[in-house]
Amino acid sequence: MRLPWWGVLCIIIGGLPLMFVFDYFGKSALALPTLDSVAMVGIAIAMRWQSRWHVWFWITMTFIVALHVLLILSVPWTTK
Repeated sequence: MRLPWWGVLCIIIGGLPLMFVFDYFGKSALALPTLDSVAMVGIAIAMRWQSRWHVWFWITMTFIVALHVLLILSVPWTTK
């Protein structure tokens, strides 16, 4: 199943406010890893959208998002 163009556009527009939030708080180095994670989780949800009625699907997505948050916050993101 392919993600339609409007799905890609929604993921991009949905993730952009995060970049501004990180820039506002002076954590610009976290913006790109967060946008990448949001894009990957958004694409995964869009590709398996027919499973949205199953509770296990949302439990799995919640677990994956929590792992992404822990990874982003625990890795030292530097420019070096």
